[in-house]
Amino acid sequence: MKQFEDAIFPEWESNDEEEKNPSWKTAEGFGEGYSKSKKLDPKFNDYPPLATPEEVAALNRIYENNPVLRVDASYFEGEGLDSGFKKDEPWIQTNSGRRFNPINPNPKAIVIQDIAHSLSNICRFTGHCSEFYSVAQHCVLVSYICDKANALHGLLHDASEYAISDVSSPLKRTPEFLAYRKIEDKLQAAICQRFYLDEKEPADVKEADMVLLATEARDLLPSQRPDWQLNVKPLPFKIVPLPPKEAKKLFLERFAELISQKNKLPGPIMKIDKDYWMPRPSI
Repeated sequence: MKQFEDAIFPEWESNDEEEKNPSWKTAEGFGEGYSKSKKLDPKFNDYPPLATPEEVAALNRIYENNPVLRVDASYFEGEGLDSGFKKDEPWIQTNSGRRFNPINPNPKAIVIQDIAHSLSNICRFTGHCSEFYSVAQHCVLVSYICDKANALHGLLHDASEYAISDVSSPLKRTPEFLAYRKIEDKLQAAICQRFYLDEKEPADVKEADMVLLATEARDLLPSQRPDWQLNVKPLPFKIVPLPPKEAKKLFLERFAELISQKNKLPGPIMKIDKDYWMPRPSI
């Protein structure tokens, strides 16, 4: 290290006397006395941002139009456009153009843009809100108030409704809707498999769901019947409903945030093969 201690390093030319004797050459420069940043080569000073606002906007448009480039890209791809279904089975066409059988669901045909689009167009309370309020916005809020470790589970806890719609809980619990509950459970299990979640819903997600129910009933129903009692304290803020397009955008952004935070994803999730990387439909 002796050769470095004795070396004389060139200084950049400057008319500033302080720059000719920078504080980092003195003892106080390494301690409390060092507070003012020093300039280096003038050509590195006051450099412009790496990208202009126009360039940032253009990049954002590229990502919006090409989800395959996103960190969550594999969740935008899947089967169902021209493969991955059985012709003799019943199927619906999703917003992305896929054939999907909710009764016998293929996890690889489940894509996040279909879930976001559908849930953003389904209204809570079977449509009886004072104004439109989507299942997608409800799910985003659940993801914020449940335990952080289960936020993705919270975001997707009602995801099965994207293919079988929403049935009110009192009706769903009746014996007549047993077949529906079985289809719902099977579909939700496939969704959990697709997004590498435990099939069992965490208790804190259900608790958050009930808190949201109480808050939504307070804020979004014209009035709440006195004989409908929810023994849950609602949130201390008022819910402001979003239109479908904004709710869909919020849902997809929340998904991208949560999926990028996951520390470990199984290997096949980024596998580049015909199952995951097919001709991409518009979102």
